[in-house]
Amino acid sequence: MARKTPTPPVPDARVSAEQLASLSHEFRTPLNGVLGMARLLEGTGLTAEQRAYVSALRDSGEHLLSLVNDVLDFAKLGADKIELHPATM
Repeated sequence: MARKTPTPPVPDARVSAEQLASLSHEFRTPLNGVLGMARLLEGTGLTAEQRAYVSALRDSGEHLLSLVNDVLDFAKLGADKIELHPATM
């Protein structure tokens, strides 16, 4: 007779979603610090080249923050913790 190999346990979707949400929060905190410092730098006497670098830093950071927020929303959806609020369009 052929032996069956044990099937590895499938993680609970809620646990995975909660871990993903926690990880997203861990990314957001330092990322917000970086964005805040970039905004402060923009208000100082920078050369045109330095201003372009800081602007690219801020734009990239804001895009990354948007992605992290999307992951956090997805994790909340998976953990049945997302809150929807009606909005006029």
